[in-house]
Amino acid sequence: MDAQEEERHAAENILRAFRNYDKEGLLDVLRWEHNYNKLSSTHQRLMRSLQEVHGKARECLKRNQDFFDKLVAAVDEDNGNESSPLRESQETSTSGRRGSNDLSSRKEKEGERVSALDVEKVRYVLKDLVREWSAEGAIERAQSYDKITGILCELFPVRGPGHRPKVLVPGCGLGRLVLEIASRGFVVEGNEFSYYMLFTSAFVMNYAERKDQWEIFPYLLNSCNNRTHGDQLRRVRIPDVCANDFASTIVDPNQMSICGGDFVEVYGREEHKGKWDSVVTCFFLDTAHNFIDYVEVIRHCLKDGGVWINLGPLLWHWADHTYLGPNELSLEVPWEDVERVIEEEYGFQRERQEMAKCNYTNNMKSMMQTVFFCNLSVYKKAS
Repeated sequence: MDAQEEERHAAENILRAFRNYDKEGLLDVLRWEHNYNKLSSTHQRLMRSLQEVHGKARECLKRNQDFFDKLVAAVDEDNGNESSPLRESQETSTSGRRGSNDLSSRKEKEGERVSALDVEKVRYVLKDLVREWSAEGAIERAQSYDKITGILCELFPVRGPGHRPKVLVPGCGLGRLVLEIASRGFVVEGNEFSYYMLFTSAFVMNYAERKDQWEIFPYLLNSCNNRTHGDQLRRVRIPDVCANDFASTIVDPNQMSICGGDFVEVYGREEHKGKWDSVVTCFFLDTAHNFIDYVEVIRHCLKDGGVWINLGPLLWHWADHTYLGPNELSLEVPWEDVERVIEEEYGFQRERQEMAKCNYTNNMKSMMQTVFFCNLSVYKKAS
């Protein structure tokens, strides 16, 4: 299978995972019902409220599936639109080849299950939508995005037509940080590798016509650490803002874009050498197999005197070797090694550094809360 065929196959699998969200989720509800039915009649009487909860969970599954069906329909529609941002994101891959024009037209392979990893990624999309595109997510965005945009505005006080500093945001997820930076007068390009993120961000930014247009139930399949059934089944409205709400501040046609593809391969090209005034990495550095590759490409992209802003922990994503291919590696080191490479080996000058307490896709109603003590650093590329 060549690279183009692999890309098309991967995109088809992702759309299939979106289309089968409710079927896979129903297996969880059936497990809950099975466990309830195994209780003694006395214990069933004590837990009889669970029957109503299970029925509501089934309805919430359908509501989430309605949202994903709209998303997939948008992919189908935009796949035939030459000017669509969805199409643009699909056409820029790690190989630079164009993807298929018919990603979801093939019939589902009869009897084939969605992989456990893809099931989890679809569920993660719902939680990431809360972080990036809900009023509830403003708490997390203030911990990270607001800090980053504040630093950018401080470092580049002059912005406007004819003088818009260029900012690159690798690992931009669902695109909210890209939108926030662009709305402050910068030219911004987001980069994202995951089709899950690319499809969803394009849908939200291009198809949302009003605030709170959709309802999702992001935590309904989380059966642990709930204080109440209502917390588990609660709805979250998205988006809290629409992209077109920023029309008065994002006025240049090329002020904001999102490019799909592998960061190292795409931005390591000669065309990006010394192109960017700033590179912003937010919860991104630890997604690398080898973080040194990222540092090299960031240095390559920045202009002399350009600024790298990094915020995030070191939850090395490939530390679970279950997902590593035979020719892949996972370099897992403490911050002191990362810092030494950045400063001593690649000559970045540290302008500031602090620790920032951040949540990430946190369920604010959960009895379990995860907090990252993130490194927030500003580095300047030596002239």
